[in-house]
Order: sequence, then structure tokens, then C-alpha cells
Amino acid sequence: MSEAPKSNYTLPLLLSLFLALGLYFGGLLSHGFSNNTDKAADVQKLEDILDLLENRYVDKVDKDRVFEETISEMLHKLDPHSNYIASKDMAAVNESIEGEFGGIGVRFLLLRDTICITNIIGGSPSEMAGVKAGDKIIEIEGKSVVGKKITNEKVMQKLKGLAGTNVKFKVLRGKKYKLFSLQRGAIPLETITCAYMLNATTGYILIDQFSVPTARDFNIAASRLKEMGMTKLVLDLRNNGGGVLTAATDIADEFLKEGLIMLKTKGRKSGEQIYKSNSGGLLENTKTVVLINAYSASASEILAGALQDNDRAIIVGRRSFGKGLVQEDRLLRDGSNLRITIARYYTPSGRCIQRPYNNFTSV
Repeated sequence: MSEAPKSNYTLPLLLSLFLALGLYFGGLLSHGFSNNTDKAADVQKLEDILDLLENRYVDKVDKDRVFEETISEMLHKLDPHSNYIASKDMAAVNESIEGEFGGIGVRFLLLRDTICITNIIGGSPSEMAGVKAGDKIIEIEGKSVVGKKITNEKVMQKLKGLAGTNVKFKVLRGKKYKLFSLQRGAIPLETITCAYMLNATTGYILIDQFSVPTARDFNIAASRLKEMGMTKLVLDLRNNGGGVLTAATDIADEFLKEGLIMLKTKGRKSGEQIYKSNSGGLLENTKTVVLINAYSASASEILAGALQDNDRAIIVGRRSFGKGLVQEDRLLRDGSNLRITIARYYTPSGRCIQRPYNNFTSV
């Protein structure tokens, strides 16, 4: 008897699983997490399907992996930006949003099989303890970290941690060994990565992404350049994939006079929200050029659109990415996260820049 193709097993099972997940998460999103008879039946159906996969499927099945991958696939059928984030990945996501992480404050590279420190972040625990660029980390918590098996991910797992926790490591400096015992601190993720004067009157600021501290850091950088004589600004948003929406509107506010529309958002359940500028913007009279490219997305497009539609900047570059959807994060009981699209955003002139979903690759 010939072997049945795997697709004969896989297709009906996955279709059933998608149906159950659709019912299950549809209930969660529409009615919250309250218990009721219908939901109990949906959850039981989901459990039955997963048990069937585990006990009867032709190959060994990792139920957790199938479950989480199917959630993501279901959400991506709705739009490219709705997403499921597993609890194990939430720490990295929160770092990006909050703009900081718990660590010792060094940058490093792996040179052959050795962790070589290249930079020390100012004010970090490493700087205060006397760690220096050029030090080679050879042990962490008494265990060797030299060899082919060491990776960037493994190094970060060992050195990063909650602010206030301790870590010990040994370095080789020249021909001498030094042992450090540090208390991890809150290490900022720089999103304003360049800010300097191009000439006597023209400043340049590069925004790498938008996190919670970005607007504050932008204000500090712009104030410093104005003190140096800046009357014109080149604002670089190339390759900036976006981030926190309010960081973009807060920066746009610095360029606009009071009462101007910066952004509109509209959603079926969230209604319409209009963001308007306040008075006293730091850069209201600064001539501005904004640089964008095909990888400028989301919050970058919000900022560029607000300045363009209010005639406050010239936009230079290629057509931007085209992400005109607003997401909301909802924490689930197990620590994972559901990121769902709740609204579309519109530039001041009423443009929705969202590109069609077909053949869409998310950033």
C-alpha cells in the first residue's frame, strides 16, 4: 500500500485549527475575557484539535509551536501589521518601545571566538566600574565564553537583565586579567543617532526609530544645534521603520504653529481622533528638508506627512513604505501580546497612505 501524501492529513487539520482559532480569538477581541458557555465550547474544540494533532498526526507535532504559528498566520490574513508576540519575545519588544534595557552599558563584537568590547556607554555601570574599550570578555559568572559556540544572542542573554540585578565577568586587558562585579542599570537605546552642524547655519538630525524618549531627545538635540546657530535643518528619516505614534506627533508639534492638524485616526470601534499642534514650537521658524526612502514607514510617514501638508518642509527622496494603520497592544494572560489594527491614519490633507495588502511585506 502506497504512503498517503502529507497534505491529505495537513489540510483538513489546519483548516479546522484556523476555524477554531478564529472563533476563539474573535470571542476574546469582541467580548474580553469573561467566561461563558459558548467560549468554553470554542476553547474545548481548540483543545480537541490540538490533542488530535498530537495523538494521531503522522509526524510528531510540537503543539505550542503549531498553536503560536497559527495565531500569527490568522492575524496576518487580516492585515500585514496585526501580529502575535510570544511572551518570550516581549522583553525585546518592550525595549524598542521604551527606548531602554537593563544591562551593563557596553557595545561589543565577536572577533573570531572572542567578545571584544568596542564602546562604553557614558554614565553606564561599565564606565563607572572602569571597563574599557578593547577589553576582551573571557568569563561571565565564572563560565568561559570563549569559543566557536558563542553568539551575539548568547552574549546578550548573559549580560542583559533587569536593572538592579548583578553580573560578574572577567576581562583580558593586554596581558592582565580583571574581574568586574556590576549592578545592571537602565541603558538607553539611542534613537537620535546623529545631530551636528553641516555648516554655519544648517543642522542635521538623524532619527533611527521612534520610541518613548525620542521626542525628548530630539528636543535636546535641536536646542543644542539652535544654540550653535542653526536656522535650517535637514531631518533624516531614511530607513526609519517607525515606532511610537505620539513620538512622531510630538516632534511634528515643534515645527507647527498652534491649532494645525497633524494627524487624524479613524477606526470602527476607536472612532475619530484629531491631533492638533500647540503653541511655542521650538522649530516653528526653521526651514526644513525631510529625507525619506522606501523604508521610511509608519511614524516616519506621520511626521513627514504632517510637515508636508502644513507646508513646513520639503520632502526629498523616494516614495515611502506605505503603512497607514494604527496598532494597539493587548497583553494576554500568559504574558504574550496581541497587536491588532484598530484604526487607519490620515495626513492633514486627508490622505490615507496605506498601500494595498497584496504581496505586502511588513517592516
